[in-house]
Amino acid sequence: MSGVGASDLDADLRGARRQRARQIRLGFVFLWFLIGGLAHFMATRLEIRIVPPYIHWPRTAVLLSGVCELAGAGGPDVLYPQSLGLLYGSQF
Repeated sequence: MSGVGASDLDADLRGARRQRARQIRLGFVFLWFLIGGLAHFMATRLEIRIVPPYIHWPRTAVLLSGVCELAGAGGPDVLYPQSLGLLYGSQF
């Protein structure tokens, strides 16, 4: 008898749920970094107010950290484009 057993279907369903949960978590992290990064540019004065006084160039620090957060939102594609083959195999 050949065919797909119930346990195979359950495993496939669990795998699909795990993949969906992973996508939701990655989406949350993406939005967190994107909104945070944009806030550095849209509310620069507000962001400067929370920079500690021992940082000598608060505006530069805020803008630079905003660039870093936006790069983080892009993930490894932006930060390490040469590593895509290692991360994703031969898909790209």
